[in-house]
Amino acid sequence: MDMKLERVGFSDPRYVVRDLLDKGKCDVMLGVDAGDPRVATTRAYYRSSYVFVTRADFGQEVTGWDSPALQTAHIGVIPGTPAEVMLVQLGRYADSFRYMMSLGGNKAPRNRYVRYDSEKLIRDLAAGEIDVAVAWAPSVARYIKSAATPLKVTQVPAQASKSNGEPVHFHFDTAIAVRKDDHALLARIEAALARSRDDIEGVLRAEAYRFCRRTRWPKETRTARDEVSSQQTGRGNPDGWRHRHGDRRRQPAALLQHHRRFAARFLRQGGKPCGEVLQTDGHQPLQH
Repeated sequence: MDMKLERVGFSDPRYVVRDLLDKGKCDVMLGVDAGDPRVATTRAYYRSSYVFVTRADFGQEVTGWDSPALQTAHIGVIPGTPAEVMLVQLGRYADSFRYMMSLGGNKAPRNRYVRYDSEKLIRDLAAGEIDVAVAWAPSVARYIKSAATPLKVTQVPAQASKSNGEPVHFHFDTAIAVRKDDHALLARIEAALARSRDDIEGVLRAEAYRFCRRTRWPKETRTARDEVSSQQTGRGNPDGWRHRHGDRRRQPAALLQHHRRFAARFLRQGGKPCGEVLQTDGHQPLQH
């Protein structure tokens, strides 16, 4: 594109659009949900999904949320993601809560951003501390690839349902974003993406990204009005991070109630970063 590249750092992805992009402190955001209504986005440069990850010797198939193995297995998920919503639906939230909190260093997420450790999720799976990990595939791809223990990866079906019939989505399009009125820069990026698609996919495959069927986008750039509403899709996440790393501000009220209830119990029981994970499904306590 014959443009000078300068990287702009940030500490809290929830406010990147408001504090950096909209104020002109940066011009481009990578890895944003296609159709994010706060910005103008390119066509998706890849589509990926959540995955079920197990050890190769686990001995039970996990292909969907109705798999019998999920009734008894130790499950690890990143808080604030669609996978956590499904833990509630399975009735497995309570006995998974302590482990989920450990992925964020047992930090309370109220009124602050907590970064959750995807590498720890896969490391603990390989070590046998959990049986099944459910994560956004790109966030764990390199850790699965480098794991010393053979792991099995299965794509989570595109959609599940809550008990009230509300859909929970697990496949998402990822795009590049600019400010809403920066049409010239958006057009230049679109042209560059078209020229570089094979190179981009080569890099992503080298990182062991797992792809869904490529989205067929129309020729014109998609904006918010072309997308299904964020409420319907389950996206609507700040800076394209909700389905990857979680955004507690936009979680359903029922899930927030679960968090508060079990956080209170966790603190009453000592709230230590290390120690036993209490289980209610017959498994022995785990050590972190």
